Amino acid sequence: MEKQELQRLKTLKNIFPEDSWSWAITALRRNPAIWAEFDNSEFSQTLIQDIGVEPQDWTPGRIGAVLFARDIEEEIPYPIDSFDGLSAEIKGIVHQTYQEFEDQEGETPGLINGFLLALALLGEKRAGKSWSEILIQYKERIDWETPLVILFNLVKDPADYLRLLNPELALQVLLSNPSTPESLVGILVEVVANLDIGDLEKWFKVIQKEVPDLVAMVAQALLSSLDLTSGSIQEILILSFLNQLAGHDDKALKLLEKAADQNQKLHGKVTANLTKVKSHLDESRVSDQAWKDLKGSLSKEDISEENLTEVADIINSLLINKQYAAIGDLVEKLPNPLPEHPALLITLSDYALEQNQPIRAEQLALQALNLSLDKPQEYLSSVLLKAGLFRESAQAAKHYLGKYPNHLVSHLNYVEALRSQGNYGDASQAAQILTVLYPQDLVLQRKLAGYLEEADTWQEALEVRASILTKQQTAIEQESSLNTSLPLKDLIAFANCAYSAKQYRRTVSASDQILAQDQENSPALSLKGKALYNLGQNEEGFAHLNRAVELTPQAEISWLTLAECQKSSDLVNQTRQTLNSGLTAASTHAMIYYQLGKIETEENNHSKALDQYQKAFTAAESEDIDQRASYDIHLGISKSYYALGHHDQARANLKEINNRFPANFEANLL
Repeated sequence: MEKQELQRLKTLKNIFPEDSWSWAITALRRNPAIWAEFDNSEFSQTLIQDIGVEPQDWTPGRIGAVLFARDIEEEIPYPIDSFDGLSAEIKGIVHQTYQEFEDQEGETPGLINGFLLALALLGEKRAGKSWSEILIQYKERIDWETPLVILFNLVKDPADYLRLLNPELALQVLLSNPSTPESLVGILVEVVANLDIGDLEKWFKVIQKEVPDLVAMVAQALLSSLDLTSGSIQEILILSFLNQLAGHDDKALKLLEKAADQNQKLHGKVTANLTKVKSHLDESRVSDQAWKDLKGSLSKEDISEENLTEVADIINSLLINKQYAAIGDLVEKLPNPLPEHPALLITLSDYALEQNQPIRAEQLALQALNLSLDKPQEYLSSVLLKAGLFRESAQAAKHYLGKYPNHLVSHLNYVEALRSQGNYGDASQAAQILTVLYPQDLVLQRKLAGYLEEADTWQEALEVRASILTKQQTAIEQESSLNTSLPLKDLIAFANCAYSAKQYRRTVSASDQILAQDQENSPALSLKGKALYNLGQNEEGFAHLNRAVELTPQAEISWLTLAECQKSSDLVNQTRQTLNSGLTAASTHAMIYYQLGKIETEENNHSKALDQYQKAFTAAESEDIDQRASYDIHLGISKSYYALGHHDQARANLKEINNRFPANFEANLL
C-alpha cells in the first residue's frame, strides 16, 4: 500500500468515529473517482464544511453535488427531487456533458462528470423512459460505473433500481454508499425478496464475496419476513437454501430430501445441494443415493460450467470437514484431463496439499492462475500461499482485490505473501487496511502490530499495541467484572514493543503492571531490567535480569537479554560466559549461537564466527524461530564466507537467501 493510500486512510480515520470505519471508509474507497480526491488536503475539509461529519451523509451523490456546486459557484438543492427542479444553466451543462460521453467508449468520467451524467440519466427518466430501458444501454459499460453509483442516490426506489442491475454491479453500487450493516441488510432483503432460486443463488454468491458477515443476517431476515411454505418445489429449494445460509443445516437437509422425493426434473441441482449440506453434518451421510447420483453425473462427456462449480463447492465443504476419503471417491470420477475450470483446479490443488502432494498441488494452482487472468478467483491466493508460491500468491491476491477491494482474506494473503518474500516494509503498509476493515478485531490488530514490528516501524506498532490495551480496558470497565487486570500477553507485547521503540519508561510501567499480577514473571523482569539499564539504573537493571535467569534458566531469551546488556557495557568476556551458560541450561540454542557468532565477527574472528553461525543454522532446523531470525543466520554465514575469501560459497548461500527472501535489500546488495 502506497504512502498516499495510508494518508487517505489516516485523513478519514480522523474524521469518522471508529465504529464506522469498516463500512464508511471502505465505501468511499471502492470508487476510484471519489478516492483519488482525498489526495487533495482541502477536499475533506470542503466535505466537512458542506456535509458535516456523519459518515452516512457522505454519499457519492452528495459529494458530487458539493464539488459541482463549488465548480459553478451555484447552490444545488439536495436531495435532488427531480430533473425539472434544476436551473437552466445546470441543465445545459448536463446536456453538454452527456453529449460528450454518450458515444465514447473507454473514457472514465471523473467525479463531477459522473454526477452530471447521473443527472442526465435522471432527465431521460423524466422524458418517459423506464429505468430498465435506460440501464440496458449503460449497465454493462464499466466506464459508466461512477454515474450508476451516483444515480443510486437520486432514484426514488433504490431497491427496484438495484434489482435491475446484475448482482456484481448492484453490490458495487450499494457498497459504494456509506451504510451501516443493519441498513445494508434491510435493502438487500428488499432486493432479493421474491427472486427465484437461480437468481437468489447468484445474488448470495456475490454477497458472500463482498460482505460475508452479512450472509447469515440477510438469510435469517428473509426467513423471518417471507411468507413461504414447503408446498412447491421452488419454495422448498428457497427455504432450504436460506436455512443453509443461516446456519440451520438440519432444516436445510430435511427440505432437500423432501425436494428429491417430489421432483426428478431438478434432481441434479437437488443432489448437489444435498451433498453440500451433508458434508457440513457428517461423513456417513455422503454414501447415500444423492452421493451416487452426483458421482454418476461426472461420468458424462460434457459437464456444464455450473455443475463443475457445484463440484468445486462440494469438495471445498468436504475439505473443511477433513472428509478426505469422500473427496478421493469423487475425484476418481472426474474426467482426465481435468476440465479447465479455475475454481475446481484451486480446490483440487488444496486437496493435493492436504494429501502431501506438493508438486501436483503446485501444477494445479499455477494452471488455475493462468486460467484466471481475466476472472480473479477468490481462493487462489490462499492455495498459492499454502503451496509456498509467494510471488504468485501476491499476484493473485492483488488481482482479486482489484475487483473486491475490501476482501479480508485476500488482504491477509497479500500481506503474508509479501512478508514471506522478506518484503516487511510493504507488508506492514499493506496491513494498515486492517485497522479500517475490522478496527475492533483484536486478533487482526495484533497481526498488524506484528507486521509493523517486523518492518521496524516501532512507533506505529506501539500505537497499535496501545490501542489494543485501551480497547481491552474499556471492555473490562463496561463489563464491571471482578477481574480488572489486562491480559499478560498483550502487556508483555506492549512492553517489548515500547522497549524497541526506545520508550523505556513505558516499558518499565507496563512491566510493573505485569509484575503486579505475577511477581515472578520472567519476561517482565527481563524487559524491566534492560529498560532500567538503558535509563542508567544499571545495578537495579542487572538485578532484574539475573533474577529472570534464575527463574527460567531453560528460556533462551533470559540469557540473551542479560548478555545484551553485558555487551552494551563492554563486558565481552562476561557476555561470552553468559551465552555459553545459556547453551548448557536453555532448551533452545539457535539465537545464542547466532549472538556468539556476532561477537566473533565484530572481533574479526571470521572462522570462529562461521562455526557459530553454522551451529545456529543446525539448531534452527529443529527449533521454532521466526523468519527474520532465519534470515539473519543465513546472512551471517554468507558474510563469514565472504570475509574468509570463500566467494563461491558466499554466492551460493546468498542465492539461497534471495530465493527465500527475494525482496530483502541487504542480501541483494551483497
